[in-house]
Amino acid sequence: MKFLKKIIRRDDKTDLDQLWSEYISSRSDQLREKLIMEYLHLVKYSAGRVAVRIPNYIEIDDLFASGLLGLIQAIEKYDQNREIKFETYAYYRIRGAMLDELRKQDWFPRSLRHKEKKIESAMSKLENKLGRHPRDSELAGELNISMDEYYKWIDEVSLTNLTSLDKNIPSNNEGLYSVISESHEKKSKNDPFNHLEKKELLNIIAACLEEMQENERIVLSLYYYEDMTLKEIGKVLDVSESRVCQIHTKSILRLKSRVRRIIEGAPGVVTTGSICKSI
Repeated sequence: MKFLKKIIRRDDKTDLDQLWSEYISSRSDQLREKLIMEYLHLVKYSAGRVAVRIPNYIEIDDLFASGLLGLIQAIEKYDQNREIKFETYAYYRIRGAMLDELRKQDWFPRSLRHKEKKIESAMSKLENKLGRHPRDSELAGELNISMDEYYKWIDEVSLTNLTSLDKNIPSNNEGLYSVISESHEKKSKNDPFNHLEKKELLNIIAACLEEMQENERIVLSLYYYEDMTLKEIGKVLDVSESRVCQIHTKSILRLKSRVRRIIEGAPGVVTTGSICKSI
């Protein structure tokens, strides 16, 4: 996968292979610690990726600690005979450990899904009415809440996207498809129309991305297609990580809302070639 190519940092592969060989032979705690240090960057990277979808009350240090345990388990259980790169194997073990920790903290109250639906509904209503993307102040007014409360809702709703982390997010052209497709009815993989519908949804997503604000397109592109973390994206845009998280959440909600309206044949929404627009 693309992101694994970017985060494998060690150039001296011979020494690393030797370290693995010695550890497998001896199962030495000292050698295990050396391997942990060699692959610690995988935990840091994974924590940065997962952080985009967690609420403020969960500490990044807790994610890192659970990911570290996942790395240790990966080192202890790794089987070189299976011809799977350790980085690939460890990444999913680390991410899985982080998800398990989040589930233990009972992170997903039903009220948040209700808030997500209300925001999506408000977006759709105002887009039909105004013929453009609504401003934050207009959304807050439609929801009948203050701006402070609105931003609080956005921060809280950001964690509802965590469900997509349970899936293997494909690289490049299907990154956003893997998230947006979760919002719609599942089709059987053997359905002869499944491939055609998938292609159409990808075209709709691409077309709607063209209409989004520049900072929204940048955040989605860098996160889903360039595998950058919140912190890295914040540096590119010169904004805080929390601001990037808000932009990400609103962009995904807007994209889901628009795609759903098109698929359901909502009045006033058409697609022409690669253009998705309201009329």
